[in-house]
Amino acid sequence: MLEQKVYELVPWVLGLATIGALVLSLYTWARRQQAGTSWLALTLFTGALWTAFDLFNYVVDLPAIEVIVKCATWPLILMAGVSFFRFACIHARREHWWELARVPVMVAIVINLLLMVTNPYHHLLWPGERWLTFGDAHVPWLESGPAFFWIFRNTACALPLAGMLALVISAVGSPSVYARQIAALVTGALIPIFVNLFLVSPTAPGVDLTPIAVVGSVSLFALSTFRFGLLDVMPVARSLLLAQLDDGVIVLDPALRVVDLNPAAERLLGLQHGWTPGRPAEQMLPFWGSVKQLIETSDGQPMETTLGGESGAVLELTSSIVHGEDGASRGRLIVAHDITARAQLVRELDAYAQTVARDLKNPLASVIDAIDAFRQRGERVSDTSSLYLQNAERVCGQMTATVDALLRFAQLRTLDEVDVEAIDMANIVDSALRRLSAAIAESHAEIERGNRWPAAVSHPVWVEEIWTNYISNAIKYGGQPPHVELGASEEGDRMVRYWVRDNGPGLSEEQRRQLFTEFTRLDPKRSEGHGLGLSIVQRIAEKLGGGVGCSSTMGQGSTFWFTLPT
Repeated sequence: MLEQKVYELVPWVLGLATIGALVLSLYTWARRQQAGTSWLALTLFTGALWTAFDLFNYVVDLPAIEVIVKCATWPLILMAGVSFFRFACIHARREHWWELARVPVMVAIVINLLLMVTNPYHHLLWPGERWLTFGDAHVPWLESGPAFFWIFRNTACALPLAGMLALVISAVGSPSVYARQIAALVTGALIPIFVNLFLVSPTAPGVDLTPIAVVGSVSLFALSTFRFGLLDVMPVARSLLLAQLDDGVIVLDPALRVVDLNPAAERLLGLQHGWTPGRPAEQMLPFWGSVKQLIETSDGQPMETTLGGESGAVLELTSSIVHGEDGASRGRLIVAHDITARAQLVRELDAYAQTVARDLKNPLASVIDAIDAFRQRGERVSDTSSLYLQNAERVCGQMTATVDALLRFAQLRTLDEVDVEAIDMANIVDSALRRLSAAIAESHAEIERGNRWPAAVSHPVWVEEIWTNYISNAIKYGGQPPHVELGASEEGDRMVRYWVRDNGPGLSEEQRRQLFTEFTRLDPKRSEGHGLGLSIVQRIAEKLGGGVGCSSTMGQGSTFWFTLPT
């Protein structure tokens, strides 16, 4: 007989289902930092209890207790439906579904529980029980009353079906990794429902097969979790808008693992034929070094990086924090914008700028030489002519400085490799201060420098250029008289931060955003300057493997810093 064959198999299957559901629920609970995961863990745990209770009835011969245990499975079925629906709403970003359904769901649950508790008086859920005999064992079977079909079964089926609908809708237009994920989830949730509907048909066997269906559900949930990265992938880049973007969108979880890619990012990384979510970004992203620096800097400034290989694509990377419904950080969103064409244009402009700068430098040198030669002749000139000569000399000096800065800036952008060495930062700071000794004396600036200068690996001439620029700006734009502090501090990941703090009026947020932009002067009233100094500083620091930045409070001065590797 079919019932006898099923009975012989059922205890083993139920034991396997109980262990599998319990292990998977504990694993899921351990990953509960992901939104909605705790509800999935509760779904699996109630499934484990459900199968465990049925296993108890198959292996224990205590009729009175068996009936109570069988009745206890009905609240577990309702709990599993509620928790799965809640998980699906969060995972599919359909929180408003839960808000709309919350009150009706709670009312339905209360009605079902009241019917269960009061069933001995009205017998609407189950009029009684009968015993199925398999050899020497007896298993209780609860007869179905009118309320079972109209209230309990509808509630137990409607909730998971609504959750499955939310998941299917969210999967439309999603990358294949989500489609596989949701297909496994939905199929796993459907199995107990189909089996349950089969049991009320005229051809159903005289034994409850629904707990056995949990084995299939657990297997498919495990497939979705371990093979398709259900607990690693938070559906961020699956929307149609992001899917159609030309920019690559890469989502990292708090542990800096790649959990989501839009199609553009898959093409960029050569992963069109599939990828496994949850792998460390360090292993998946060829430009991980730039991404890591971008995250650590956290100043909102984009960063350029170049891909290796045949494409040699130039990317502009930006980073932002992904926040959950509760406002907590859920990871990072990295956007990679292909600027290869723009970078090529910039290289051409740099080459043109170098050509123009050299062409300008020669006639300027001739004018300066002519002025020097005229002065050396010792001829007396009128005061007006002397003033003209001084102005011409000053303007030529400014133009020469601008041309030199333009040349340095263009050369830095086109330079691929830099020779670096261990440097003595204290000596470099001394050298920069000597270069600025005249400006320091003229402004009566007070220089306060630290005693400890952590060593770095860098290019000494370029680093001196950074110090000279920062200190010069602190003197020019500081208080009256200027008070300038110089210092350094070691940071994590083998980096050192060096800084210059002034006592100036401070900078607004808008001014700080413009600081390192080419040809930008925040004080147009000052005639000197070419607006390239801080751009050159940024380019130098980045070429040396570091970064730059500024912190400032209005009325309390500014601190300009740069970092270098050790």
